[in-house]
Amino acid sequence: MIAMVETLICKGFAYESGGNVYFDVAEFPRYPEFARLNMTGQQATDRVDFDSLKRSQADFALWFSQSKFPNQVMKWDSPWGEGFPGWHIECSAMAMKYLGDRIDIHCGGIDHIPVHHTNEIAQSECCLDHDHAWVNYWMHGAFLTVDKEKMSKSKGDVLTVDKLAKDGFNPLSYRYLLMTTHYRGELRFNYDVLEAAESAYKTLFEKVQEWRAETPDENGLSPKAQEYRNAFWDAMRNDLHSPQALSVAWSVARADDIGNRDKLTLFREFDGVFALGLFTSQEHALSANEQALLDQREAARLRKDWQESDRLRDVLLNDHGVQIRDTKDGVEWVRTI
Repeated sequence: MIAMVETLICKGFAYESGGNVYFDVAEFPRYPEFARLNMTGQQATDRVDFDSLKRSQADFALWFSQSKFPNQVMKWDSPWGEGFPGWHIECSAMAMKYLGDRIDIHCGGIDHIPVHHTNEIAQSECCLDHDHAWVNYWMHGAFLTVDKEKMSKSKGDVLTVDKLAKDGFNPLSYRYLLMTTHYRGELRFNYDVLEAAESAYKTLFEKVQEWRAETPDENGLSPKAQEYRNAFWDAMRNDLHSPQALSVAWSVARADDIGNRDKLTLFREFDGVFALGLFTSQEHALSANEQALLDQREAARLRKDWQESDRLRDVLLNDHGVQIRDTKDGVEWVRTI
């Protein structure tokens, strides 16, 4: 980080002022382009206090030796005094150290566009001597918001994947839900939409297991199946449009113009992108507790206690990640997580 700051000073893109070092936005004419900023409106805000050490309030800090946090614990020696780096330079330095000076895809939230990522671009490209862009593609995810009016089942304000699992949901159902909305589109979360996602996910999973039981998949696709394959990858090439890709997958699942062998081959390829565990294998035997639950469920089925049978089926899936399916040859099971 210190070496990058020194390079920016030597190139005339940064200046030292009162023990701090700032990036001089005026020296990088392309600075407003990424976020389409109106530079005449760039000034101190309630969140960012006026800084008398800056030439312009649009400039941003690369290194602090003097800051509004005098009791900062983590400090290091530098050519400009003991202090700490600005948070923008941290990201650029780490990215260049571990990924090199040309990055294909850089992700982040939409809130990072006008400040953090704009500053990353400025300091990184000014530090490099290359004529190419530092990052080829920037991908900004919109927010996931909680629909509080429909969250009566939730206690507390913080939702975690662990909590969803404790509430009986397979974490992969949540992953499925995320893919039903494009990453640049806002997703409103509530338990109703999660339940719908879980139902859809379970249906896909069960279909794949049925196809696997009937026929092995193999390389090679019929011409019609190839059309489905092309449609899937067209969706993914369209800015990773996961909702379109899922729609293609459902078209395949319901298709009557291709056979199950084609479907199985396509879904194996699709799940290489979705990572929904549709082809998880029985890598480990059932534990004694899991086998006991399976035996209890079979006993409930034999005495036609369907309510208890369904309850034990859900316990095996939600608490143990064991998906079971009743066939004419007996009960089959597979681990989903």
